[in-house]
Amino acid sequence: SKYMDGRTAEEKLEQAGIIVNRNLIPKDYRLKTDYRRPSGIRLGSQEVTRLGMKESEMKQIAEFIADVIVKGKEPSKVAEDVAEFRSNYRKVHYCFENATGAYDYIRIR
Repeated sequence: SKYMDGRTAEEKLEQAGIIVNRNLIPKDYRLKTDYRRPSGIRLGSQEVTRLGMKESEMKQIAEFIADVIVKGKEPSKVAEDVAEFRSNYRKVHYCFENATGAYDYIRIR
């Protein structure tokens, strides 16, 4: 990767409150890159979609990622912005019940 390997990116983004997975990409196989330090990262969009985010929010998430990976901003500073951004998305959408609390624990009898 031009900026850092996938493991470093994964760790820095986690510090910023953004969870991704390090991931091997095709060139890693050719170059016999160690699987623990692959070149890529994988973004799972299902969780943010479940919370009601759409295209404009995805652009904001991309900006947060670029702040850490490309611009080299301190992850702890970006984490503050991520937490503020995420505070507006606390309900589950696209489910049988309308807007259930995303992280409310279910009480089991």
